Parts: sequence; structure tokens; C-alpha cells
Amino acid sequence: MRYELVNTRQKRKDFNQVWSQIWALEGYDEGRPDEIFAEYQQYDDFSRDYLFYAGDEPIATMRLVVQELIDKSGSELELPTFKDFDIPTEPDVDIEITLLTLLREYRSTGAFLKMMEAMINECRAARFRKAVIAGHPRLVAMYRNFGMIEREEPGEFYQGSMTIPAILTMDKAVAGLDKLRSSMNT
Repeated sequence: MRYELVNTRQKRKDFNQVWSQIWALEGYDEGRPDEIFAEYQQYDDFSRDYLFYAGDEPIATMRLVVQELIDKSGSELELPTFKDFDIPTEPDVDIEITLLTLLREYRSTGAFLKMMEAMINECRAARFRKAVIAGHPRLVAMYRNFGMIEREEPGEFYQGSMTIPAILTMDKAVAGLDKLRSSMNT
């Protein structure tokens, strides 16, 4: 599995098609796909988006919303999780990891581990230290079980499922990824 930065119109089209398709199938769009799509689209200029491939087929997405890009633009936007959940902002948070999606048929193939490696590699290369996420309880439990969570907040029903906001640190994520790899090899 390989991944690429979304930097062409075709990749943007594929990126949007993959994540919106998965969200519709999982029920996260709450029957209002245009509204949800517009909400995420407002962060396009402040994000580093990645598309993952199996061969030539796009199968997964990941978005890193960069706080520094929002700040430099003078926009009134804030990271989506801090905007959408009643949780205290944290000044050391550099990014939000969102639109972390993977087509269902690839979920038991080890593709998610590759996505985690890519997420950590991209965050570390850009010197991001802390990230905020809002994830499904299964995803947050996996992060928690492998020691990647610094702080998590009470979950709430949001965009079609129970969602838990949490803060990840990259140092803990690296150690957690090593632990995850070990567990998969046993």
C-alpha cells in the first residue's frame, strides 16, 4: 500500500469520493451529505490530505488540519474538534487528524497499520507534537490500549455515531505503534 499527498484535481476528486462514500456507508453523513461535505471542504486550504492506494485503486484517506495554516490565514476557523465539541482547547495542539477512512474490505488486511505509520511519519516530519482527534469508540480504544492517548473527553453522538474527542502525542504514538506492531506479530 502506498500513499500520496493530494495535490492534483484528480487526487482531490478521488479523496473526496473515498471519504464521502465511506461516511455514507457508515451512516456518518446523517442523511445530509451535502452539508457534511461543505463543513469539511472549508478546511481544504488548511490541510494536508493524503490518499492511500492498493495498486492503483484509492482505498483510504487521511487529513491533517494544520493550526498554523489557519492562524496565518487570519481565518476565524478553529480545529474542527475544538469547534464541534465542548472541550477545552489545548495550546500545544498543532493539528487535527480527521477523515481517517478505510474501505471496509481492506480493514483486516494490515492497511490500517500502514495508515498509522504514515500518520506518524507525516506528523513527525512536519514536527507536529500533539494532535486532536474525534473518533469512533473502537478507534479511540485502540489508541488508548497502545498508550497513544494523552487525554480524552466524554463522548457524544456526533455525525451518525458515538464519537470521542482525544489528544494524542507523537512521542506516545511512536511507542504505541511499536506496541501495535508487536501485538500483530504474536
